[in-house]
Amino acid sequence: MTLEEFAQTSAGARVKYQHTYTTHLIAERRLEDGSTERVLIACPACQSTAVTRLNFSQAIQRGEPMRDQCDRCRFRFLEAEALVLPWS
Repeated sequence: MTLEEFAQTSAGARVKYQHTYTTHLIAERRLEDGSTERVLIACPACQSTAVTRLNFSQAIQRGEPMRDQCDRCRFRFLEAEALVLPWS
């Protein structure tokens, strides 16, 4: 499933960084029962979860689509096309 498909089922889906021992991009959405579902954003090329946002400032200021880059294979992709993997 892509991030775009994940976000379509909920009006409140958002993406944030989580800083623990490693840094991940996490997407979360509210379900109808009020609980929150969280997934990890992964590279569509190699499925690595080591993903960095590239143009956060420009996307916020100019309304450009958010772009990410995989830290492992250096593949650049639109955040909406990113894979989502279950939060473990």
